[in-house]
Amino acid sequence: MNPVQTVQNDSTTGHPTLQESTDGAAHVALQAGSAIVGKVGIDQTTPGATNAVQDISVRPGESAAYDRQLVQQSFPIQQISTIATTTLVTGPGVLGGFIIVATTVGVFKVYDNTAGSGMVLFDSTGITLTVGQTFSLPQPIEFSIGLTIVTTGTAITLNTLLRPQ
Repeated sequence: MNPVQTVQNDSTTGHPTLQESTDGAAHVALQAGSAIVGKVGIDQTTPGATNAVQDISVRPGESAAYDRQLVQQSFPIQQISTIATTTLVTGPGVLGGFIIVATTVGVFKVYDNTAGSGMVLFDSTGITLTVGQTFSLPQPIEFSIGLTIVTTGTAITLNTLLRPQ
């Protein structure tokens, strides 16, 4: 007969040991209450040890791509209801859009500045403004110096969607 290798518990230590049998029968001894002959495991505690483990402990601000997935853009409303030059924010922020609340004949220009001059972010000149009209920007516009809106014409009430940083 060919020898057969089997697993048996060592009588002194109680640990499974490999035994060779010449009688052709397989002899396997398991500890009482145990049905485990062997154990296979995957290290899932070390990132990179397996393909399925990824470290996602990213703090806000560390990953712009991850932040965009977690943060929904919200913009508080600030209303302008006078024909004037109005500085809404001094310093950096984000402009999300506008909603026309009321108008007879009015135009508005938005500047990245603390005065009614400088870099123009939005100009409604040439656009016929109607009540309820919304100007949603395809992507929020960041400003760095401040946000000033100059309104001209007869009358205009404008809700500005912006967030100071």
